[in-house]
Amino acid sequence: MVKLNWPRFYSLASIFSLTHLVNSIIDEHKNLVGLEMESYALYTAAALTEEPRPLCVSMKSVCDFGDEQKSGGYHDYACYTSARVFLEFINKYF
Repeated sequence: MVKLNWPRFYSLASIFSLTHLVNSIIDEHKNLVGLEMESYALYTAAALTEEPRPLCVSMKSVCDFGDEQKSGGYHDYACYTSARVFLEFINKYF
């Protein structure tokens, strides 16, 4: 059974692997559980598209803390889990 979690994320237009920037954003938005940038591009592209605008959704898995110790060690697993959750979501609701 897949359990979906809908936490509050902050999406940025640029890379944010600098600890001081991450800490500043977290201090400003206390309920955040994550930061990311890929969804920003997806939603911006959809918003800037001419009518009819496409619907879009972003489902992601967390694989690092976005700090100086960021590595790709869990990237493949995160890709698998987000794709699997998306498939479960589609099968259940559509």
